[in-house]
Amino acid sequence: GVREHLDLSFEGVFEMFPHPMYSVGYFFYYGAAIIAQSYTVLWVSLFAHLLQMVFLALVENPHIERTYGGDKPKAADETTARARYSIFFGQDVLLLKNLNLFRASDVLMLLLVLHVPLLGALDLSLSFYFGLAVLWRLIHTVGTGVVLHKQSNSQWFTNAYVAQGSSIDAAFYNWKALYNITLLMSHASFALCCLEWWARATHEFTFGSILFRLPVAFILISIGLWSASAVLDVLGEFGWFYGDFFYGAAASASLSYQGIYRFLNNPDTITGFFLLYGLALLADSPAMVSLALFSQGCHWAFVMLVEKPHMKRLYGDQERKEGGIEKNVKSRLLLIRERKAVRRVLEHPIAQRAKETIEATRSVLKEATLKASDQLTSIGRTASELQNKAKVIIDETKTKSKKLKATILPEPRDDDSDEDPVSLGSPPRSPLPHSASASDAEAKKNQ
Repeated sequence: GVREHLDLSFEGVFEMFPHPMYSVGYFFYYGAAIIAQSYTVLWVSLFAHLLQMVFLALVENPHIERTYGGDKPKAADETTARARYSIFFGQDVLLLKNLNLFRASDVLMLLLVLHVPLLGALDLSLSFYFGLAVLWRLIHTVGTGVVLHKQSNSQWFTNAYVAQGSSIDAAFYNWKALYNITLLMSHASFALCCLEWWARATHEFTFGSILFRLPVAFILISIGLWSASAVLDVLGEFGWFYGDFFYGAAASASLSYQGIYRFLNNPDTITGFFLLYGLALLADSPAMVSLALFSQGCHWAFVMLVEKPHMKRLYGDQERKEGGIEKNVKSRLLLIRERKAVRRVLEHPIAQRAKETIEATRSVLKEATLKASDQLTSIGRTASELQNKAKVIIDETKTKSKKLKATILPEPRDDDSDEDPVSLGSPPRSPLPHSASASDAEAKKNQ
């Protein structure tokens, strides 16, 4: 049955990785492939891992959601203010999702995207495609960053619409279209550059065989797509389009560190760019890897210069300092540092002399204990010998005492044994005649 009033607990490794048994728990498969130096083992490991992830998605996750209510923000966390703005979401185009050809902004976006493969068909230089990808990355990061920065400080974007007799809602609607177009074009131009670089590769440099690059790129791309989906699942369309820059904190309730945000504070800055690294690996080009690094660096600058100051101003102390991975890694490093500090203290000359003194004292005490033990054993042995001798002396004394007693007091005769002179009333016999006889005998002997 369904368990009620139970919450999932995320501690230790569960605070660092989502579903660690199914994610990092399979790393030893890939380690076995490296040890075996076999692409066959690598592909079998990838297939086994993929089957386990299918089991997670189709069996375990649905069961967890039914039993514990999943890992999504509770409905109670939604404020009345945010519910009011829900009318502006649900039909927005997200990349190509919810594309509506009856909306002018969607048609314009589609035309821009379609010109990307047309540019690829023109067979232009690699520098052109590389520059196009850099241009769209700057437009997306720097352009939207400037708009949001000014919007956060002075409501510049919405004020421009209000000044023309429009509304904040209209400003936000057009902002969403602009953000989606620049995001989609930055990714499309990057993918086109990777494709052109792969088609014209000279193979002077390679990241390895295609049998190696293909599964690794598949893993990176999968993580990137999952990361984007997980971010959208937690933030919703409101957070995805930076709604709190336009409607303030009243529309976004409180900060939520659930889902992928349990592990990372800014997953879109880290795992969100694995998609680009996967494409760069398929292109087998260091230039594309450097472009992926450039794109990630641009987004990191956007987060540090635009997003974090706005979050600090809007949410104050609600903002978390570090994610689950960072917190656990820091705690492990701190523990290692403390152990090293203790080791350095123990290796100090004073500590070494103290250790030598303790060892010497321990050796002296051990030797003294052994000597005392030997002395006690010797004393015990001597006492045992004395006891035996005393016993012999006592036995000899008893024997001599018995003999002396027999000599002084002879045994009574048998004929007198039954007579009791006192009880018969007869007077005692006088010893004088016996004494006289003895004197006469002795006198005769002397003659």
